[in-house]
Amino acid sequence: MSTIAEGVETREQYEYLKAHGCDVIQGYYFGRPMTAESFEMLLSSQTAGR
Repeated sequence: MSTIAEGVETREQYEYLKAHGCDVIQGYYFGRPMTAESFEMLLSSQTAGR
């Protein structure tokens, strides 16, 4: 069974979950919510140099 942790906000939380075998981790630690337009700009800026 896979485990998913939501709401991770600190490196300590991330490290704990990772050390205890959590499969998927998401939350503000990785990124704040954004609009679709902001997400499109982020993706295009990351793929522009490829």
